[in-house]
Amino acid sequence: MPRFHPTPDLDMHYRVDDYTDPWTEPQTILMLHGNAESGLAWYAWVPKLARHYRVTRPDMRGFGKSSPMPRDYPWTLDRLIDDFSALMDHLGISRFHLLGAKIGGTIEDDPNVSKMAVRDRELHRWWTSQARDQPSTQDTVDMLMDCIEQADGVMKEGIYPLGNKPIADVTAGLAPPLPPPVAEDWRHKYAELQTKLMSLSTNSKQLVAENSGHFIIIDEPEVVIDAIRQVVRSVRETAKLRGRNL
Repeated sequence: MPRFHPTPDLDMHYRVDDYTDPWTEPQTILMLHGNAESGLAWYAWVPKLARHYRVTRPDMRGFGKSSPMPRDYPWTLDRLIDDFSALMDHLGISRFHLLGAKIGGTIEDDPNVSKMAVRDRELHRWWTSQARDQPSTQDTVDMLMDCIEQADGVMKEGIYPLGNKPIADVTAGLAPPLPPPVAEDWRHKYAELQTKLMSLSTNSKQLVAENSGHFIIIDEPEVVIDAIRQVVRSVRETAKLRGRNL
């Protein structure tokens, strides 16, 4: 498997899957995994995406087959961003789609978000900052309440603050294992949050991953992939979201 040596302390392992037609110039997707994972987290996504894009899946430093880091390593997002930026420079790729999960999603917040309009940037930072691994307790409901308050803040500018920007909301079909009173409150607040997310844009659709809870990208990757492809198509064609699930 390919390896890249961006810094003296890192031997980065990565995979490139490209099954596009050899006479074309495919666009690239850089896929960033979350904490305690590796590029293998995206394994089920490759057959769906690699026929249409060049898919690059690095192992973050300290994870997978990349170099382990010492226990007292001074982790920073800037260091991780520099690693991935160096990798893309090494591959000769200057423009690419960035797809991240968990901390990989937070990394998305740096190089390109500064070019967004203020309200888009605030919404993006809110969304990527939400905890992905909250315990299944009352804390989960509290987190939902915070999300709802944040969404309300974005919507203060009026109805549909994001205009017609496409939003595909992939909703978990399975609730977390909660005590009955808490579970009922969670279902109510979760539904309220989805409604508010849909109200951010006139071009929004909801998809439900019926058999998944927290790990939708692993349990039902085809649902998320379909959502991403429909959003990209909507932007390119300046059209409403559409398709089998949308």
